[in-house]
Amino acid sequence: MITTFTYSPAGVSESGQAYTFASINGKTYHIVRGYKLNDREVWLQIAGTTALRPSDLGSNWEVTGTRGIHLAYASRYFHYQSERADLQLAFIGNTTAGSRFLALWFMKRRFGFSYSDDELARLALLGHKNWKSYRYGTSYLEDFASQDPNKHAVLVDFPSFINQDTATEFIAELINHEGDNDD
Repeated sequence: MITTFTYSPAGVSESGQAYTFASINGKTYHIVRGYKLNDREVWLQIAGTTALRPSDLGSNWEVTGTRGIHLAYASRYFHYQSERADLQLAFIGNTTAGSRFLALWFMKRRFGFSYSDDELARLALLGHKNWKSYRYGTSYLEDFASQDPNKHAVLVDFPSFINQDTATEFIAELINHEGDNDD
């Protein structure tokens, strides 16, 4: 069980930013970045003095890291090789545009598109309103720890909602709306 809480010490943070912590199996960690889906954590980048183990989080979690920095994630959202029909995949880059690029690069690889990485990077820089499309099965996960609006993850439904035809339509729609940037 993961319990998150926020602490905002007076005078410690010049920016006034609150710090987000997690209590996991009785151990406390600082959450550097974290994403939730339906109020459940799916990805955590944490720092702490106590080692984090997969058994601390429950089944279907993977944990990696050393020396106080750990990455933990619910594996079902990160199985990029799976061919399951009801797959939801999360893409997490250093920025929202980076997350978008990873999603496009995955589509390119999965569906055999011939777009160059430069073309994908250009499309990844398009604004939120072009990408937040439930019609094509894409949505955003906000970083609840840093609360940075430039660090969203992208969640895509594969392949039950997106197949080669709808992925092609999605990219064509992005290209047609390149001037409508709202980031």
